[in-house]
Amino acid sequence: RMAEQSAAGLVLLGKEDKINAALLLESIQKTACQILVKPDASLVPQMRTIADELVQKVRLAASVQIPVLQLHDIAPTAEILAEESGFSSTIETIRQRHKAQNAGKAPSHIIVIGASTGGAPAIEYILRRLPADFSGAVLIAQHMPPGFSTTFTRRLNSICDLPVEEATSGAKIEAGKVIVATGEANLQVKTLMGSKTNLCVEFSYEDYSIYDRPSVDLLMQSTAQLYDAKAVGIILSGMGRDGSIGMRAIHEKGGYTLAQNQDSSAIFGMAKSAIEEGVINKVLPLTEIPRYLLHHIRQV
Repeated sequence: RMAEQSAAGLVLLGKEDKINAALLLESIQKTACQILVKPDASLVPQMRTIADELVQKVRLAASVQIPVLQLHDIAPTAEILAEESGFSSTIETIRQRHKAQNAGKAPSHIIVIGASTGGAPAIEYILRRLPADFSGAVLIAQHMPPGFSTTFTRRLNSICDLPVEEATSGAKIEAGKVIVATGEANLQVKTLMGSKTNLCVEFSYEDYSIYDRPSVDLLMQSTAQLYDAKAVGIILSGMGRDGSIGMRAIHEKGGYTLAQNQDSSAIFGMAKSAIEEGVINKVLPLTEIPRYLLHHIRQV
């Protein structure tokens, strides 16, 4: 109810085992929701750290202006974009057929989507408009506390034409597959048996980004290193600078980079930072990102 009535952001603070993941996901979809997992009260240094972070997030939430955008009501649908882009229609039987056909098949491109506060509904909007015979693979790094990515992944898998799965160590990157990074560790792309056409995702537990996990930069950098000009970076709503280094890596390898514009972003921070680096091919409203992505995949 608070999410429905609020025109600003929302900050949720609680113990990990007390936060209802389903209700949390609903809040994330309706407003710019930020989550802070409360540490054990006996851990004084951590309590001091989270106190500072809480103040920062509350101030940010107060300044957020939620875009007047009902994403689930906005055309074009996946079927329309599929027709425009030369992909086939997207019905369940086609999804299953293409899932079987793509098993073990290297993707034409690897698309890395990075987001934080306000990014979850934007990710949903994009994925719902990718057809079942999409030839690329999609890797998602959405800043989220440990334990909540499972519910987010299930939600996406239930509404998208592409199969969506939560990252597991060693999971193969295949055409038509979407992999969501967890909040427990950073994610990176690795080769299987030294082959760039045979790739997987692996967990990294190094403190690559202490506050931003999973790291957008690490996932994008490792993708650019192995997929060169066939890498695509998309940076969405979120505060901070995570993703700027990764988008630069993709850009320098000849890949394609898209950023969500300010008007359609709940938090214009991550995208703004990447734009200021001069490494973005197109700055677009959210509603145009799927169209440009599909056009690029088909043409390149």
